[in-house]
Amino acid sequence: MSNLSSALESEKEIWKLVYESRDFKEGSITAFREPKYPNNPHWNLAFNSSLSLPGDTEIRKIKSFYDEKEIEGHLTVEISHGSSFYGEVAEYFLHERTSVKIELSHSLKSKETDDLEKFCEIVSLVEPLDSNIKNNFLIKMNNIKKKIPARFFVAQHGSDFVGCWSLFDLSKSFSYLMNFGIVPEFQGKKLGNELISLAVSSSEKSLYSQATSEVMRKNILPKAGFRSLGAVGYCPLKRLLEGDET
Repeated sequence: MSNLSSALESEKEIWKLVYESRDFKEGSITAFREPKYPNNPHWNLAFNSSLSLPGDTEIRKIKSFYDEKEIEGHLTVEISHGSSFYGEVAEYFLHERTSVKIELSHSLKSKETDDLEKFCEIVSLVEPLDSNIKNNFLIKMNNIKKKIPARFFVAQHGSDFVGCWSLFDLSKSFSYLMNFGIVPEFQGKKLGNELISLAVSSSEKSLYSQATSEVMRKNILPKAGFRSLGAVGYCPLKRLLEGDET
């Protein structure tokens, strides 16, 4: 299994703990769905561990699974077309614990928190969420915490909350860094590199992570010693069957 496949498989194992439904499994593909939010690609995604593009017959089976639930499903596909072919692109990264010296921030302070409601409030500052999605996210985080070792962190600049992240333990050697983000009013102030250094220092294990934003992919993660493992696109199943390569 390639490093990219391993990262994707690790993410899938986390989401298996929290998705409301996952009743499609065939070959290397596991399809998740969230009936309350049928138009959210992240929550209605078929993980393809092999990364190779399935044949039309298999794609139709997956699409039928989502169509029956009136959901627009997406499939993870290794990048091979122009970026417009995909609904979204996610790049996966690995930080090997001994790969780089961590320069800790002096202007930011972080702490681990068991107050998941407060953690979710900060997540919703990073990426605005309506009350229903925020409550759903809180349920998902609580479910993860009940089933695997999970830690949640918030960072402050003085008395202001500026960011957050979570660590989900996958094995004795690896954790998954998720929910990393900076509150918008503190973005553009060069705090991202300080915050990611705090996040890395909070783990004694190597870290998998993924990012969709250009700033994270091209700047913050590489500067902190994260190595790119490759990228996948979240491709609408309808587009795959149409053969749209625009």
